[in-house]
Amino acid sequence: MGFELGFHGGAGIVSSPLFHLMNMFSNDSKQQKKIDSQIRKYTLKKQDDDLLLYLRQLDY
Repeated sequence: MGFELGFHGGAGIVSSPLFHLMNMFSNDSKQQKKIDSQIRKYTLKKQDDDLLLYLRQLDY
């Protein structure tokens, strides 16, 4: 999150096209690519002893 704040959200703008470009040239199966894409929608956070999944769109 500090990385995102330091770049004023610019890191997210750069990382998304880069991820899609790498995904296009990847040798993974279509199913694995879809799973990776869905996982990127969430952020994992630790609170006390629990791990919580947050939807990135609602995180800000």
